[in-house]
Amino acid sequence: MLDVTTEWITLGTADGPMRVHCARPEAPPGRAVVVLQEAFGVNDHVRDLAHRFAERGYLALAPELFHRTGSAVIPYDDHDQAVALIGELGVREITTDVGAVLRHLEDGEGLAVDRTAVVGFCFGGRAAFTAATATPGLGAAVVFYGPGIAAGPHAVLDRAEAITAPLLLHVGADDPTIPEAHVAAIDSALAESGVDFAQHVYDGAGHAFACDARPHMYSADAAETAWARTYSFLEDHLPADRAGATVVRERLDVFPFTAPARVLHRREDLLLQRPDGGPFRIGAGLTPLEAVRYDTAFAPEKLEPPRGVYEGARLRLEWQIMNFRQPFYHRNADVDELSYQIAGERTLMTEHGTVELRAGDFSRIPRGVAHDNYGREESHLLFYLPAPVEELAAPVRSADFLLPPFPGWQAEPKNEVLTECLGGPEHDVAYSAVDERLLLAQAGAEPDRITVLRADDTASGTTWLYRSAEVMIGRTRAERSAGSEYVRHLDVDEIQYQIDGTRTLVTQRGALRLEPGDFVRIPVGVAFTSLHDEPSTHLTLVSTQPVPQVAPTAKKAEPVTAGDLRRLRQR
Repeated sequence: MLDVTTEWITLGTADGPMRVHCARPEAPPGRAVVVLQEAFGVNDHVRDLAHRFAERGYLALAPELFHRTGSAVIPYDDHDQAVALIGELGVREITTDVGAVLRHLEDGEGLAVDRTAVVGFCFGGRAAFTAATATPGLGAAVVFYGPGIAAGPHAVLDRAEAITAPLLLHVGADDPTIPEAHVAAIDSALAESGVDFAQHVYDGAGHAFACDARPHMYSADAAETAWARTYSFLEDHLPADRAGATVVRERLDVFPFTAPARVLHRREDLLLQRPDGGPFRIGAGLTPLEAVRYDTAFAPEKLEPPRGVYEGARLRLEWQIMNFRQPFYHRNADVDELSYQIAGERTLMTEHGTVELRAGDFSRIPRGVAHDNYGREESHLLFYLPAPVEELAAPVRSADFLLPPFPGWQAEPKNEVLTECLGGPEHDVAYSAVDERLLLAQAGAEPDRITVLRADDTASGTTWLYRSAEVMIGRTRAERSAGSEYVRHLDVDEIQYQIDGTRTLVTQRGALRLEPGDFVRIPVGVAFTSLHDEPSTHLTLVSTQPVPQVAPTAKKAEPVTAGDLRRLRQR
């Protein structure tokens, strides 16, 4: 344990001066904890809590949240006065006070918000939860038995979706101030909001079970477990770094992502720093990432073939816009053909049935199945993958045997083309006329059907929908991201297509602002993360084989520093 010095400092707030107890470790901290008091003020016990954190290398600050009333400390047996005082402290007062402490840490101590945790006890637990809802980019938050989060005059559970920090909560199973229904409501709200959280309930423990200053309430076993979890949690999210730089997690994974990823802790400034190369010119040939863009708004066009975006030996990705019927049926000799509907409506007519596709729908046409499209002011993506391709999610609907396949359809001879080599241009191998009615009637003779997959619109993270021997395709969604975890694929390129929202993609090859309609390819081995404070959704494709860009570049990534990211996180 480190030696600790303590002092009182005074900070200005919108509601007047506020005293703050400061416990400082002997070594430069590089990280901080804001200790939020119980309902009885910054008493000996709260100051001791700050001391404990400082012994472990954190700069610990405990603000006097009762500064508006002049009542610094309330006796433990004066419950009525304590309840009255905390009843005066709602979202505005708490965020004002915690904000003042965070500004002091940033301006006076050089500690960014992502190197700071808020930890609260009793009323301070509600305060810590409240602060987390109002502090984008906060490093971590811990709630010890915080009543009033799910219900009460200052309940804040409806603000859960604003939380970006990882969150740890401790609750006593016998705590009358946090009934089981409140615990369940907190679990549900945090899960639905996509918050990275864990809530632990301790059997046989009541309220204030970790307060050793109140022996009649203290539960040694529960307290010891809760403190061990807290220290481990903070070390994971605010790992020690003598330079005080931002430390991030880096997840190293391997296709097809069935094995647990390795998690490393890295200094972000060094992770993004371009090496000088030295005598061996390390990194000399590495170029900034490039983005391709096709507008999502429909613009009338004449009949044109799809436009290639990325193409390799084992994968081809195309973008197409349609306000017409394709003039021929297509049959792939060697690949499954997948699609993602960007906008508009499209009738997909096949030997395995006919289905209407709407924005957000994925479909797969198996190898050898003839198909045609009728689009109405629509755009979609096409993926050609060597068969077979496995569907990883249950279908939301299936094609039907329909004749006519759409209103106004009339049977007439059509052309049919068979292609190989990923269905690419100039790879036709057979061409003939076909009776369209007989072709579509095949769906009445075969049980197989085209299926439509969709990712849950509310699900966070990556939902994988398709997998082949070398490729996986899915959808990635997040309410917000402070970019505290980087991903590095050891054996796949990743292609992303922005569907909704905007975000900043940060990589070792520069940073890009991505908007709907943007494509980007992240090469194998390049670490990346995303920053955004509003919901963002993108399509994710990974490939074990190189997939070079074949479309024109719309924009290039710009160099980014840790200071740039700090400013982005504080917006």
